Amino acid sequence: MNRFGRFVVFAFLAFEPQLPAQAQDVCDADTLPSQAKLLVSKAFPGWRLKRTSDLEGYDRELWTKAHPKECPGITEGHFELPDKTAYALILIPNSDAEAGYKIVVLNRTSSAAH
Repeated sequence: MNRFGRFVVFAFLAFEPQLPAQAQDVCDADTLPSQAKLLVSKAFPGWRLKRTSDLEGYDRELWTKAHPKECPGITEGHFELPDKTAYALILIPNSDAEAGYKIVVLNRTSSAAH
């Protein structure tokens, strides 16, 4: 197993209209560990990270000024345990970006048996 260990997925569903993606952006960079990308692609086929191009007018302007090299669909933090880094993702459907979104939290787990 690689240095990232396994990931545990927690998904929360919500529905809100979104604009379709218009261009490639920083979300296409290698932001997530490869094992996390693989897990997300297998667990959520047909979904992708929310991109800067999915944001509307003023929201897009604010985001690009404050976070020009960051993807609005990814954040890293300590969401469940203070000593474990996790990723929170906003996923939107590939085919119909107005169909809603999913918030997914990926936590690193050790490969050791408990």
